[in-house]
Amino acid sequence: MSIVIARNASLKSLNSFGVEAHARELVTLTDPSQALEAAARFRDHEQSLLLGEGSNILFCGDFDGMVLKMGTRGRRVVESDTHGLVVEADAGENWHEFVCWTLGLGLSGL
Repeated sequence: MSIVIARNASLKSLNSFGVEAHARELVTLTDPSQALEAAARFRDHEQSLLLGEGSNILFCGDFDGMVLKMGTRGRRVVESDTHGLVVEADAGENWHEFVCWTLGLGLSGL
C-alpha cells in the first residue's frame, strides 16, 4: 500500500484549536507497512513535523514542509503476569480514549 501525499493540505481538522493553516505536504500513515516509505520522505525534507492527534500543537501559520500524520490506530495488552500488564498503543491512537480503555481494565497511573 503506497502512501498518499496531499499538497497544500489544510491542517485545521488536525489541531484541537481549529486554526486554519496549511502544510506544503501532508502524508497520513494509515498502515504500518507504509512506515519505511514515509520515514524516507520524512528524512528528505528540510522541514518536517511528526503529528499524532494534534491536541498539543498550535499552528500560528502555514507549515512550509512535510507533516507526517500518524493515523495508525489500535491498542492491546501485550503482556500479563502477576506483577501487572504491559499495554501498547499505535501512534495514531487517541490519548483520552486510550486512558479510558486502561481505566476500564482496572489500570491506573498511566
